[in-house]
Amino acid sequence: MITAIYTRRVLLVTLCLLAIVMSASASTECGWVFWQNLGGEGRPSAWLIGRSFATLEECRARLREEVKLQMLGQYSTEVEDGVHTTIAGKIFWRRYYCVPGTIDPREPKGGLR
Repeated sequence: MITAIYTRRVLLVTLCLLAIVMSASASTECGWVFWQNLGGEGRPSAWLIGRSFATLEECRARLREEVKLQMLGQYSTEVEDGVHTTIAGKIFWRRYYCVPGTIDPREPKGGLR
């Protein structure tokens, strides 16, 4: 009797651990997506979705490339999360994000508005 209870508990724990491992590996398979958020003075922000990458490191490498390309403009300055560009006295910005493939940064974060 005690052996049967012990066997069931071991089986249950094993199945739970297997479910955790399977869900963790499934979430890493979704990869990373490169997003841009564009906006400026008097202009609503717009989201652009870029490529997806297998790893966060690959996505961040693409992010650094994009910042370098944007910095080629003489009126651009690098900021913590992107690039600000001044055109005709107005500031426009591009922000870059590497987000897990299961997350859409355009969605509301919740709470009352």
